[in-house]
Amino acid sequence: MAGCCSISVEAERQDKKSCPNCGKIGKPVQALTIKALTKKDWPGHQKITDGYYCTNPNDPTVYYFTDKNLTIDTQDVSVRVGIKEVEEPIYVCYCFKHTKAEISEDFRVNGYSTIEEDVRKKVKEKECFCEISNPSGKCCLGDIRRVFTQRKNTVEEVAF
Repeated sequence: MAGCCSISVEAERQDKKSCPNCGKIGKPVQALTIKALTKKDWPGHQKITDGYYCTNPNDPTVYYFTDKNLTIDTQDVSVRVGIKEVEEPIYVCYCFKHTKAEISEDFRVNGYSTIEEDVRKKVKEKECFCEISNPSGKCCLGDIRRVFTQRKNTVEEVAF
């Protein structure tokens, strides 16, 4: 099994193909992630292969595959997919259940991200399991930083 926050070389080598629903090119994701998060009663669950994660927030497609015209949509997975949601809870960190609102509030209260510090520590101690909890199959630290930076920029714009 691949380590936390990693992706297989094979998945990275796949030809980049676009989502059959929205046309946007997705991010490679391992079958391990897709199987872990797709509902067990989804037809074809046992035949899931490496695929792609659709990053279009307006498309209900979560996963798609280059070798078949098949998609796994938001209703087919067992978690709320943060980038596809508009109402809280909007998960950013799936291992430790941190939401966009929680990260934003952390910045408001502390002026920096104590959540990011805590998650970094846990990643270093190998306590995360991103490859089976995060729909993207990747570490959430970049996403936490992005939410923090957006909140910080919003506060700075208001200050002017």
